[in-house]
Amino acid sequence: MIKKVVKAFSFFALLQILVYSCCNETYNVYYEQVSFLAIDMNEFSDDTIASEDLVLHIDFSYNYIKISELIDLKDFSNSVYATSCDEDYFFKDSITSIIVVASETLFDIEAGNSLNDKLVFINPGTLENESIDNLITFLNNDNQGFGYNKLDMVFNETIPSDTVLSFNIQIQLEGGRSLVNSTEMITIE
Repeated sequence: MIKKVVKAFSFFALLQILVYSCCNETYNVYYEQVSFLAIDMNEFSDDTIASEDLVLHIDFSYNYIKISELIDLKDFSNSVYATSCDEDYFFKDSITSIIVVASETLFDIEAGNSLNDKLVFINPGTLENESIDNLITFLNNDNQGFGYNKLDMVFNETIPSDTVLSFNIQIQLEGGRSLVNSTEMITIE
């Protein structure tokens, strides 16, 4: 009788372990911060950069919040044989605008005004140059941008030599939050 009780207890304990070990993990994902760098794509020096080698590098970090969920019995049969848990990520932030400005007058655009018309982003999926409006669409499109933490922007015009400046990025999120960051001061050679 004791053996039957131990076997029954062991069976239900094992069954409970299987149920909890095969559950899906689901996360809500939010933008936490953005880093913004002016880099030289051909050299390691980032304080003097040739205009044609200047890349504005955007790097996002995210906040992952785990969602508690209950397992339906219909899900149990499908996940019993799983060797690892599935993870689902639901991106909760939408970008409404991205504005890049310079600390100095550039291309006859006064300091502090948008340079978006002079910039293109390099789509990591196609490696094509696209507008900043397309960058917003890319980041908001079914989490397509979520896998790409690092994105690059380049100017479609040459910056004059001996220009000393920094760049600032302002990203507005739906709901009123914003992400802001600036590059270090650089000199265009």
